[in-house]
Amino acid sequence: MKKHRFKIEGSDIGGKVASASLLREALGMLVDGARMAVRLRLDGKSTSRGTLPAWVEKGANFGVEVKPGSLVLVTHEKTFEEALPERFAQQDMFLEIDPKESALGCFFRGMEDALDGKKDSDYYDEGIISHVVGVKNLFSRGADKLTISNGRDRRVTFEDLKTVERLKVETPQARQVRLAGKLDAIRHHDRMFTLLVEGGHAVRGVAEQADENELANLWGKNVLVSGLAVFKPAGSLLRVEAATFQQVEGDIPELWAKLPTPLERGTDVRAVRKAQGSRSGVNAIIGRIPDELPDDEFIALLEAM
Repeated sequence: MKKHRFKIEGSDIGGKVASASLLREALGMLVDGARMAVRLRLDGKSTSRGTLPAWVEKGANFGVEVKPGSLVLVTHEKTFEEALPERFAQQDMFLEIDPKESALGCFFRGMEDALDGKKDSDYYDEGIISHVVGVKNLFSRGADKLTISNGRDRRVTFEDLKTVERLKVETPQARQVRLAGKLDAIRHHDRMFTLLVEGGHAVRGVAEQADENELANLWGKNVLVSGLAVFKPAGSLLRVEAATFQQVEGDIPELWAKLPTPLERGTDVRAVRKAQGSRSGVNAIIGRIPDELPDDEFIALLEAM
C-alpha cells in the first residue's frame, strides 16, 4: 500500500470545511492523473479513444483521507502488483516497470519531472503534460500554493506551471513515418508491440486498429510499419502509433531503418509577439498614408515609414 500527500494552501483555505468546487477540482485532477499514468506506464499511451478499460479503473483506484487545517488529501492506493496481479503474473511488460510503483505515484513523478523541465522523462507524454497544465484551475479556485509529497516534498506555484506550458509548446509535432525492423513482441489484448530497429533500439508502438491475426502472422519477421511518430520534448521518439504493417522480404532498406526524428521544433508564438504602441505596428500606418496613391508611391512611402 502506498500513501501520498497533496496539500493545498490559500488565504481562504482552512478549518474543517473545504470549498466543494476546490475539492472536486483537486480530486478530479488526481483521479484523471492516476488513470493517465497507469495507461502510460503499462500501455505506452496516456489517453485513447473509447470506453475506459476496467483494468485502468482498477489500477488507478485509491482512497482519500481529508485532514483539517490547510486542505490536505492523503491518498491510500495499491501498488501495480497489488492492484493488477494478473498483468504482472504473466510477465507481460513492455516497459521496465517497478511493480512496487503505483498509478498516483507515477502521476506525481511525471508531474515533478515536467515541473523540473526534464525533457526526456518516461513518466509523462503529451496527454499528461496537458493535464498538469490544467492544475492552474486550482489556483483560480483559491489555492496559493500546492505541495506534493511523493517520497519528498515538492512545492508547486502558479509560476512553476509556466515551465510545463513551455514543455508543451516545445514538444515537436507528431509526424507520419515509415519504419522497418523486426516485430519482436506483440501483446494481443491491447495490440501493443515492440519493433527492433537498426542499432538494437527497441521502439515501443501501439496498433489499436490492427488485426490480431495479421500481427500474429508477422511476429518475428521484418516488417514495414506506417504510422504516426510521437516525440518527447527532448526530440527523442516516444512511440509509434501504427496504421499498417507490411512484411519486408530480404534486407531492410536503409531508408526505413533509422529512428524517426522531428521535422521541426514547436514554436512558442509568444516569443515572436511584439506589443504595439501608438507609433508601432498598425498604428504607425493608419492615418499617415493618403487614401488614393499610385502603387509605386504607396510602396515607397510604406518603406520610408
